[in-house]
Amino acid sequence: MAEIKKFNFSNIFQQLGEQERRSLAARIETGVFDSENNASVSLFNTFSNGYDLNKYQKYILDGLLSQGYATVNVKELFGSDEYLSLIKNIFDHESASRLEDSKNREWMRYILKDYMFDKNDLNQFLLSREIVAPIAKYMGKIPRFIGCHMIQHLVDKRDERSNHQQWHRDYHAIRGVKVFLYINDVDKDSGALEYVPESHYLGKFGKSCYTMGVKKYLTDEELPTEAESISLEGKAGTLIFVDTYGFHRGGRCLKGSRDALIFGFSCNLSLSGDFQGDLNESIVSNFSQLEKAIVIGV
Repeated sequence: MAEIKKFNFSNIFQQLGEQERRSLAARIETGVFDSENNASVSLFNTFSNGYDLNKYQKYILDGLLSQGYATVNVKELFGSDEYLSLIKNIFDHESASRLEDSKNREWMRYILKDYMFDKNDLNQFLLSREIVAPIAKYMGKIPRFIGCHMIQHLVDKRDERSNHQQWHRDYHAIRGVKVFLYINDVDKDSGALEYVPESHYLGKFGKSCYTMGVKKYLTDEELPTEAESISLEGKAGTLIFVDTYGFHRGGRCLKGSRDALIFGFSCNLSLSGDFQGDLNESIVSNFSQLEKAIVIGV
C-alpha cells in the first residue's frame, strides 16, 4: 500500500490571529512553504508544451479567469455522452448499496464517498486532460486532487440552512477548483449550486469579506453590495468548473433531487491538506506520470 503525502496546517491556523492567518496564507500561495512547487511548475511546463486547449477548454479557462466559473456539457468537452452514461450507471449501482449508510440524512444521501480510485473508467474521467488541462492552465502548475464523491440532495424540509448552504469561501486555497457534474436535470428548485461571479481572487470582489483561514458563513446582506448571485442550473451532463474561493453555497432542494458527482483540485499545497489515504500499488502503477503528480504529488 502506498501512503499518500499530506500537508495540513489546520492546527497551526487554529492558534493564529486573523492577520497572521492572512500572512501565512499569502506566503503559502506564493510557494514559500511549498517544497514541491518548483517541480510542479516544471512538470506543468513540460505538460503544456505542445498541448493546445480545444475551444471548450479555452472557454473553461476564460470563464475561470474572468468570472470564477464556467459551464460546458460532457458531450461538448469529450465528444460523446459515454462518460455521463458510465457515471449514471455507477450512481445507480452505488445508490442501491448505500441506502442504510450512517452518513445519510433525510435530505441528503452520500452515494460515493472517499473515493479511492478503484474504478478505472471513472479514473480516466477524473484525471483526463479534458478536465485537468484548463485547471492546470488556470493554476499555472499541476493541480492536486483533493477528493471525489457523489451526493443526492433530496427535498429539504428543514427551517435552517446547513453551513454549506450558506454563503462562504473555501478558505483552503485561493485557486481551488471544484467540478460538478449534474447526473440529472437540475434547476434552482432542485438545489442548483449558487455562485457570486467575480468573487474569486482575481475578480473585483476577490478582496471583499476576506476570511482566508477562517470558516465564516455570510447572509445575503453581508455580501458585497454590488455583487449579484446566480443559480448554476443545467441539464444532465452539465459540467460546472468553479473556483470555490469565490462566494458560493449549495442550493436547497424543494422538489425532485439533485444528483451530482463532485470532485476537486487545489494548488500543489493547500491549507486543508492534499488528498490522503492508502492506494493499492496496482492502481498507482497504472497511473501516468501526470496522473501520479495530480494524485500523489511530483
